Amino acid sequence: MNFIPHLQTVSRNVQARLLIVLGVLALALTLAYPAVASEGEQVSADTEMTFTAVQDSTIWSGSNGNDTDPRLSNGAGERIIVGINGSNGGNRLMRSLVQFDLSAIPANATIMDASVQLTASSVRKVSTPLNVSLHTVNTEWGEGTSVLTENGSGGAGGGTATTGDATWTFSMLDTASWANPGGDFVAQASATVPVQEETTYTWTGEQIVADVQAWVDGTSGNYGWMIVSDETFATCCYNVQFDSREATETVAQPQLVVTYMVDGEAGSTSVSNGDFESSDGWTTVVTGNDPGFFNSPSLVQGGSGAFVFKADGQSGNIEYIQQIVAIENGMAGDSYMLTLYVAANALTGGGDVGARLILQQAGETVSTQICVFDRTGGVSGSFDWEIFNCSLDSAGGAHDAVEISIGYRDVVAGFIGIDTVSLSTP
Repeated sequence: MNFIPHLQTVSRNVQARLLIVLGVLALALTLAYPAVASEGEQVSADTEMTFTAVQDSTIWSGSNGNDTDPRLSNGAGERIIVGINGSNGGNRLMRSLVQFDLSAIPANATIMDASVQLTASSVRKVSTPLNVSLHTVNTEWGEGTSVLTENGSGGAGGGTATTGDATWTFSMLDTASWANPGGDFVAQASATVPVQEETTYTWTGEQIVADVQAWVDGTSGNYGWMIVSDETFATCCYNVQFDSREATETVAQPQLVVTYMVDGEAGSTSVSNGDFESSDGWTTVVTGNDPGFFNSPSLVQGGSGAFVFKADGQSGNIEYIQQIVAIENGMAGDSYMLTLYVAANALTGGGDVGARLILQQAGETVSTQICVFDRTGGVSGSFDWEIFNCSLDSAGGAHDAVEISIGYRDVVAGFIGIDTVSLSTP
């Protein structure tokens, strides 16, 4: 397909002309296809990874919340706990620590999303939602072999700390101390979630993303988060017990889900108005009859719009739509897949429907890929929406944009519908 680049503003005579065009197409457009990226949607070059905690533990304060260290911990226990235990346990505050190994994420990655998941297996005497917060930890800490003991009255007594365990005053028992009793952590919470029932909770948001980004960048030491609840003695022995990394059910163990993009991947490209909700983002080159946009969800492949060409009755004609999409950090060897859907009514005269991708660097052509819509029975007559992929397998060099052209040539009569256009990296 040989498209000649040219910019022309969209010419529209939509209401009368396209009611006829897609009214004719309406009988054919009934098949459903999987949704693909559309207007403003991020091309998914992102990678998602799930990490299970590499260490976690709980630390206990002195009786009635004082800072005397009872040297209690729960490094090898099946739970991590926040709140206050009962009188049988000494009315002690409980805070927990959790850490994840992120070394599998490339150092040059951009963190797009991050969330921490904890499963509450026991919620004791929490009559109203208890705010539970994650705070980034500033000091390296340890996990020993201690295991808590159950003391009744809604309380949990910590186990005797072992070598390397984090406790109320030690980040690693008998080896290193916290600068502040109860742990060294940022006062401002990274995320807070109200907890009241036994279920799985998720902590996410901009600061959680920022925490993970700093750990991946190496600008901050990755010591994980301190888990802290509302700490008040207004009511005795309330606490939430979350499953730890030693829990029997692996799905209930603490998890960190991270979505990231590596520099050089085409993660910031998007086709503007790929569902043709309006004319925005596209320019057209036509030789006679005006194509346009038709807003009727029952007649289109996706969204509420479609683009329709009406063949102008001339052999040798070429008509197309075009858009230039910015690419961030495009490199040699990158690949791209253009995906769209095509439908037709009463096409005559042979001809082709096609697409072209041109990678550009500062306006100069780097690579070109031309694709012809190849379907059984040829591009003639009438057919329902069918998927059309155009793949550029390897960029010839660095590039900052891709020019997309979609259209037809040598079709004498009939209507061609274009819809749901997206650009992705296979």
